[in-house]
Amino acid sequence: MSAFYSKMAQTAVRLLTKFGTDAILTKGGVSVRDKVAGTVTKSSYSVHTVKAVITEYNTKLIDGQTILQGDRKVILDPRVKPEIGDSINVAGSTWNVVHVQASEPAGVPLTYTLQVRK
Repeated sequence: MSAFYSKMAQTAVRLLTKFGTDAILTKGGVSVRDKVAGTVTKSSYSVHTVKAVITEYNTKLIDGQTILQGDRKVILDPRVKPEIGDSINVAGSTWNVVHVQASEPAGVPLTYTLQVRK
């Protein structure tokens, strides 16, 4: 069964490559403030080029608590697993990842759906 889902993942990548856009996913990079020295340094981070589609939320879903006005939904290819706190640059705008939902039947990642916020 996992061969079936692996083919589905390949199809997702192919469709996102065809209809999506390049995006830059930055993983890690937590800012650390040294109060004594008065400096701010960023921990190590990695940068990945991914394929993504960004859309607006339906206004009926914006509740002002979980989904805020201005939040966006990003469908991301399965090659790099995003996490809350990562950032993604899509079409020249940088967004912070506030929620990640994985589509992983039988443990095979097909896509990731991100809720992102500026």
